[in-house]
Amino acid sequence: MLSLTTLGVVLNSAVGAAFLGHLLSCRLTPSRSRPTPVSTLPSLQVWVLTCGEAPVVVARTLAACAPLAARGVPVALVQNSLATEHDDLLRELCATHAVRFVRVPHLGSKARVMERLLADCTTELVAFLDADEAPRPEVLLDLARALAAEPDDVAFVQGHNASVHHRWWQQCEAVRLSVYRNVVCEARDTVGRVHFLGTTAVHRRRALEAVGIPDWSVTEDNALSARLHFSGWRSRFHGVECTRGLPCESLPAWWRQQRRWAHGNLTVLGWVLRRAWSQPPRSRDSLALLAGYVLSGSFFAAATLWTLLLLGTAIAAVLGWVPLAALAVHGIWFLALVALVPGPRRLYTACMLMVGNVVVLPGYLAGCVRALDPRRAAFDVSVKDQRGLGVVEPV
Repeated sequence: MLSLTTLGVVLNSAVGAAFLGHLLSCRLTPSRSRPTPVSTLPSLQVWVLTCGEAPVVVARTLAACAPLAARGVPVALVQNSLATEHDDLLRELCATHAVRFVRVPHLGSKARVMERLLADCTTELVAFLDADEAPRPEVLLDLARALAAEPDDVAFVQGHNASVHHRWWQQCEAVRLSVYRNVVCEARDTVGRVHFLGTTAVHRRRALEAVGIPDWSVTEDNALSARLHFSGWRSRFHGVECTRGLPCESLPAWWRQQRRWAHGNLTVLGWVLRRAWSQPPRSRDSLALLAGYVLSGSFFAAATLWTLLLLGTAIAAVLGWVPLAALAVHGIWFLALVALVPGPRRLYTACMLMVGNVVVLPGYLAGCVRALDPRRAAFDVSVKDQRGLGVVEPV
């Protein structure tokens, strides 16, 4: 047991050190200056994608989009669900908020819907919003102005999504996402390789048309980021709250969401490794890009291994098989990551991160197992917490 624990400590310390080294190298790289946003609003199309979300959830998002429509920004609600019983109600909601209603056939994945909509788009910039994430209109327009001022090789500008939370495990997820935004995204912004986070971003239509939107992963956002970055495009992160989303309804729903994320990101990792085998990196920049995606893609597998070994070491320590010092080693790199997080609540953040990693373990395990299946997984929509949505809340 001691030798197994020692091996686990060495492996996880190596993964942690490599990940921290990647973040630090990004931080030490001179950041690209941000140009002054343009004063005129560029042409922008906003698509709100729904695939079975409750009408009360969609109504909240459409109400938040109404100021965009009032400013002359074309906004459309895209219904992609097999069910049609809510279509009349959704048309009424769209008419109330001056939003166009679009019904498309059920295409089986969000990426295919985005690709179809892109073919009918004529604006310079485009934003895809999930139906459960209500935008802050002025912030979304600021992202559009910022992207218009960026060099032509910047494919998208990413904001961040905040969410309300009522339960303790929702708070764990909020802390985990906060660390990702404040540490990982800020570090990657210095080298122009921020990952697309599914929504809360404004894209250049020309960039999306150049690479296409991949549909071979259930995490189409990370797959699109990889295809863009390996094709020479860059991306930026603006640490402003662009949308206000909803957390998952229940712990099993959260596990299913994390299972999809783990599965999809490991699928992207496989694509990156196959590409590296067929087209080996020949420059320092391409090698750094490959290393960043390998470390990012292996996170879910490494986190699963880390948590299993953490629990195993804890049990062994309680039973007296190994000293408690071995248990502490597991958390060293994790706490070092937290040390990069700004703010006074670092101990609280560390505790919530460690608890969250343990609680999310079933989803990560299922995702890692699913990634071994070569068949394409079906896309599923996470069931979101609708508490307090009887009245549309302002954003």
